[in-house]
Amino acid sequence: MVCLGNICRSPTAHGVFQQRIENAGLTGVIEVDSAGTGDFHLGEKPDVRSRQAAQQRGYNLNGLRARQVRNDDFERFDYILAMDENNLRDLQALCPAALQHKLRLFMEFADNNYLSVPDPYYGDGEGFQLVLNLVEEAADALLDHIRKQDLQGGAAEGFMTGVTAGFVPPFIQENVDLGSRNTFGLHTRARYFCAVRNLQELRVALQFRRVRQLPLLVLGGGSNVLLCADYPGVVVQIALQGIEVLTEHDDELHVRAASGESWHGFVQYCLRNGYHGLENLALIPGSVGAAPIQNIGAYGVEVRDLISEVTVLDVGSGEIDTLTAAQCEFDYRDSVFKGRLRGRKIVLDVTFRLHRQPRVNLSYAALAQALSDVSNPHPGDVFAAVCAIRASKLPDPAVLGNAGSFFKNPVIERAQYEKLLQTYAGLPSYPVYDRAGQLSMSVVKVPAAWLIEQAGWKGKSCGRAAVYQHQPLVLVNLGGATAQELVSLARQIMASVERLFDIRLEPEVQWIPAEPLD
Repeated sequence: MVCLGNICRSPTAHGVFQQRIENAGLTGVIEVDSAGTGDFHLGEKPDVRSRQAAQQRGYNLNGLRARQVRNDDFERFDYILAMDENNLRDLQALCPAALQHKLRLFMEFADNNYLSVPDPYYGDGEGFQLVLNLVEEAADALLDHIRKQDLQGGAAEGFMTGVTAGFVPPFIQENVDLGSRNTFGLHTRARYFCAVRNLQELRVALQFRRVRQLPLLVLGGGSNVLLCADYPGVVVQIALQGIEVLTEHDDELHVRAASGESWHGFVQYCLRNGYHGLENLALIPGSVGAAPIQNIGAYGVEVRDLISEVTVLDVGSGEIDTLTAAQCEFDYRDSVFKGRLRGRKIVLDVTFRLHRQPRVNLSYAALAQALSDVSNPHPGDVFAAVCAIRASKLPDPAVLGNAGSFFKNPVIERAQYEKLLQTYAGLPSYPVYDRAGQLSMSVVKVPAAWLIEQAGWKGKSCGRAAVYQHQPLVLVNLGGATAQELVSLARQIMASVERLFDIRLEPEVQWIPAEPLD
């Protein structure tokens, strides 16, 4: 659905047709999107008058954001429908000759005297009601047309009727070894596995899982999980790609990245293009989609300070919504996605608030020391220093299987910390800030690595699982380790630290299942 600015007509058509799809039980079979030929409103919600008019009729447009038509839209979509003749001419100028047959006026499908949907932007409320009347009529006719022309006896119709009879969509594999899908390199297996490349595949996978009544596991880069057993359900790896600048004003810009993008690759991309703020988070393994879930942080920066909003898909309803940073309820290595929304939302993309002007953050002592000889350091210097520090301390998962920091740094009462200092004078501590950014005077954070090393675990092993000799916070697969060996090692460390310091370590890595058997 295409108009000029993608804030009135095309998002209304998008929302109305999306509801028609859902009501027809065709979610995951038909995918709809909207865009504008112009770049005037990138990243904005639909016009408030469009949203209000749509809401009165039961349509929710709040999760939509304006974007511009992209070259890949002409390849990706079967129908590219213009709201008026000017939009159609603009599309014809952009579209490759071989794909021009996909371009049509939306109102061609309706049986009335309108060829175009009038632009209501400069009019009154009646104009938005007229848009809805026309869009609803055309949407009904379009869905009927697609059913007759595209779904009758086709692959999509075959999926809809055959799924209950045992049909498996071709992009879903059975009995898949997940060894290359997790950074520990554990060879557990998934009953079903798929790497989804677009929203349509994701919705089909979720529908397949619902019909089969199977559990669901969503993976990003597999860098923060410990797969403790074969998975009896559907493992969906998010492989959505794409990076785009939504808005730019003075020094600040908003950059949206799809959840399947490599995190480190995204940091590199931003640095190359002069988008600053992420450089302290270089070389963290995993995907963009995992960043808000885990609230990743390193070297004085947490990603929550840079996230503007997160687009999510509801696993149950298939609806798309946008959460602000506040709604994500970020905390230390925590978010709403690990709490009350766990298993209920899938991250589709993340929008970051970055800066053109460098804002170097050297608050972390080791990073400041590494750059002490550099006068007026640039974000590129920070990036290089972070990569060097991490490489010196952390093993490459491609060489030695690991999931990075295995345990969170525990937060303890200040009174307990002061008591421990009487016995362990060298016990370090770090300040703790609440969600509002206020310094807490009642608790402090202590480094789990120090506790583990003092407990004598550095370099120790359990079978083929071991504590990394250069960084005790990291557990490694020496080659051929089993999940049971890693679980046993982790539990022994936790018990030892608790006996010695009366501090219970909490895994940062997600155990699947959550309570693995011995």
